[in-house]
Amino acid sequence: MLKNLFPFLSLFKKSLSQHNMAFNGETSPSPSFSSTGNTHNMEQLDMHQMMIVDDSEFMRRFLSKFLGKKLSLTLVADGVEALQKLHGGYRPNVILADINMPNLNGFEFLEHLQASPLYRSIPVIMLSSNDDSNDRIKSLRLGAVDYILKPFNPIELELRIEAQIQRISSK
Repeated sequence: MLKNLFPFLSLFKKSLSQHNMAFNGETSPSPSFSSTGNTHNMEQLDMHQMMIVDDSEFMRRFLSKFLGKKLSLTLVADGVEALQKLHGGYRPNVILADINMPNLNGFEFLEHLQASPLYRSIPVIMLSSNDDSNDRIKSLRLGAVDYILKPFNPIELELRIEAQIQRISSK
């Protein structure tokens, strides 16, 4: 287990250092992100709401540091807590959800979202360490708009989130 975690942690540390972020809560002001030589920032994502559903506190903190500068984030630990927020009236523009969670896993969470006309239009991006084609296919069949494998490139994640927000904003 720990052996599998080391490449994951080193990728995140490298990513954080590239964007002048640290694990101790310190961040630099408004970083710009570079992708294939083009300067890119998330300015158009300002004021959009995103829910992050992941049982890993480390992952929630990392994603909060990386995405929290330009998106309004709600962080929850499992699908049950996410559904409670939704039933309470919270409407994110996009949801980023893990598959392996206690209480209500990512697949079950997707099923609940798709069963409701109130929630089925919210784009869900699955973020998982499961490198199994069957899990990717199942996620997409259950209504996920994307599936990103951990460890991931944070800039790729940012661009995929941005694409979903642009897609729903253009409707």
